[in-house]
Amino acid sequence: MLVWAEEFLDLLYSRRLVWISGTLGRGKTALAYRLALEMVARRKVKWVVSNVTDAISDDLSKVQRENGKLSACVILDEAGKWIRTRDISDKYRADLRKLDLIMLMPSNMEPTLNLRKFRVFTWVDLGYIGIPIKILKWRYKEDDSEIQGYFLWIDYREIYGVFKTSEVVDEDKGIASWISKEAGRTDNAGFEGSNNGHIKDEQGTGMVEALQAQASNLEDIYDIIEAGGAVLSGKGSKKRR
Repeated sequence: MLVWAEEFLDLLYSRRLVWISGTLGRGKTALAYRLALEMVARRKVKWVVSNVTDAISDDLSKVQRENGKLSACVILDEAGKWIRTRDISDKYRADLRKLDLIMLMPSNMEPTLNLRKFRVFTWVDLGYIGIPIKILKWRYKEDDSEIQGYFLWIDYREIYGVFKTSEVVDEDKGIASWISKEAGRTDNAGFEGSNNGHIKDEQGTGMVEALQAQASNLEDIYDIIEAGGAVLSGKGSKKRR
């Protein structure tokens, strides 16, 4: 369950992409899947595609347009490997809004500079003391101003088993070529692709409903955190100049 995440989620839907940063083993890909499922649950998107082996993403060939839009969350694990130049990143950024795509980029390697404006990362992991809660910090920079804020991910174990954590991602599984084709372009230079997609595991189709059902079982944890509001310095964002 995500708590105090409204401003972050609104900004994600508006900006269309976020870099999920952090060192190895910090749950970057898990957060990407949780955010993708949140967007599906909120009916912001209909599909999820990924270059990670999982139980919920859709085969690229089966993603259908509605009213001219694809309406999908794209999880591009280790995005820093695939998007290597500003020219390429600018092309794909333009495609996101055109096609109604949201790109989630969990990556230990930094993507190009213009893709680092919106960033989220694990600030505190209470799992180290036996409490399955993460405090996430996000920042958005535009010109000389910066907005930042925090939100909670309560019981991050809810995402366990959704994707193959042991997989070493070494290709984009055709995502670049797919976006280029749908946008009417023929190039994918600098964003290495393949023709492989993901086959949807029907066992994963009820994942959103399962997450919603779990939320009611976590109300006690939420109440404790709500009562102890000093956990965070503030629920909202801070603006800097």
